[in-house]
This record gives sequence, structure tokens and C-alpha cells, in this order.
Amino acid sequence: MAKKSTTTNTHRKTTIKTATKAKNTKAKPKRKLVKPSKPKASPIQHVHLPDELLKQIAAIYKSLGPYLGTTLEQFEIGFLQDMHPVREIALWTKIEAAWRTYHAKQSSGRPQSTEVEKKLVSAFIAIATGVTDSLTLGVPPDVARKLLDCFAHANDRDSKPKKKKGR
Repeated sequence: MAKKSTTTNTHRKTTIKTATKAKNTKAKPKRKLVKPSKPKASPIQHVHLPDELLKQIAAIYKSLGPYLGTTLEQFEIGFLQDMHPVREIALWTKIEAAWRTYHAKQSSGRPQSTEVEKKLVSAFIAIATGVTDSLTLGVPPDVARKLLDCFAHANDRDSKPKKKKGR
């Protein structure tokens, strides 16, 4: 008789687990593949952003905007759609700092042709998303290594040489 109740308890556990799995499966939203040519806009998460954040967005856009293919308004809307706009602004600030560092290290220190700059900015965006393979960044490998280095040290106070104070 004890054997029967053990089987029944095991059966009950299995039934409960199966029912829980079924519930969990139903609760998950279905994923759809989105064609890159037809992305859907995310809903607006924030009706407005504080003026200080808008100033930071405008400063980033002033540097990188000509190479992004968007207007300032479209760029701002992207931050309104983001769940964590402060984090996103910090990431774009790092991208801009890396871009500036790259140009400061170049002999001329000035931006190159628009097409080259678009590739550089795209590479920095890819790096910011975690791409580290220099062959997949869309720029020559030696340039890619420089971009990776600039991004790694962007906003890093210790990476800049310190001036010695005179006595």
C-alpha cells in the first residue's frame, strides 16, 4: 500500500510540474523575427527629459550628428524611447569621447571625409555594443585597433599624461 501512495505522490508532483511548465510557457510572449529593413519604433518611455540631459544629448549630436543620418529631434526621441536614458547618454558620451580621442591622436586632429567619419562612428557604436573583433568593424584592422584602444580609454582620466607642476 505504501508503494501505491508513493506512486501517487510522484504522479502528483509530475502533474504539478507539467501544469507549471504549461503556465510558464503561456506567459512568455512569442518572439518574432524583425526584418532589418522594417524595424518598429519602440514606445515612448519618458514624456520629457530634464534640461541637463537634453543639453548633453545636443552636445553629443553636435559632434556626431553629421555622421548619424538623423536629425537632432530623431536622436532625442531615441532617448525618450529608452528605458534608461541616463545610461544611454553615458554610453553615447563615451562614444563621443572615444571619437574625440581618436582624432586628437591623429596627425591633423580634424575629422576626415564624411564617408570615413560615418564608418568610424559606426565602428564606435559597434564597439559600444560589445563587438571587439577588429575584422568586423568595417574599417581597416590597424584603424580598428586604434578605435578599440580609444574606446577602452575614453573618459579614463588616468590614460591622459599628467602635467608636472613647477615648484
